[in-house]
Amino acid sequence: ASSTTLCSRWKNGSALLVHNAYDPQSMPKNIYNSKITTVPVLGYVGTIDHWFDWNAVFQIARMFPQYKVRLIGPLLTPPAESLLENMELLPPCTQPEALTAMQDFSVGLIPFKLNRLTRSVDPIKYYEYRAMGLPVLSTAFGEMILHDSDQGVFLFNRDNVVEMVNAAISKGIDLQGAEEFRQCNSWEARFEALNSFFEA
Repeated sequence: ASSTTLCSRWKNGSALLVHNAYDPQSMPKNIYNSKITTVPVLGYVGTIDHWFDWNAVFQIARMFPQYKVRLIGPLLTPPAESLLENMELLPPCTQPEALTAMQDFSVGLIPFKLNRLTRSVDPIKYYEYRAMGLPVLSTAFGEMILHDSDQGVFLFNRDNVVEMVNAAISKGIDLQGAEEFRQCNSWEARFEALNSFFEA
């Protein structure tokens, strides 16, 4: 199972917790864009559906009009209001294009609602963001709650959003942390860890 919540559903201990990971082969050679950006970009790549917390995203955009909020991916659940001037909604793209787009991010967003579905989610985008050296700004859902103690993770709610956005922006791109994260969180590392389980 890919999350602690899913794993706990097998009361007899027949499930093994194996977190998601990232694909090293898909990573750009340069994990960040070297050009100087004057405006920080809080970016999200992925499907925008009923689990996507539009209210949280609008709150961030309103409280930080000096930053760009860039959303990339299929729009299945549109917002109830028009986008603000500092918000961008871009169409779906391929996985390589998505990773290239992340090179322009200052922070990786994971703004998911807290519900029955997301309680069992360990988002792959978390691993991609961190493998790119991005600080992660996320709501406190599913496995992200347990990632709270990980380097570069900032969990926010409506009461602490200013503090967490500022902390994530201040953290900045972490190249050394990205290299360390990549070594421990690739799919190859996950499969190697499974060997002892199947050999037992």
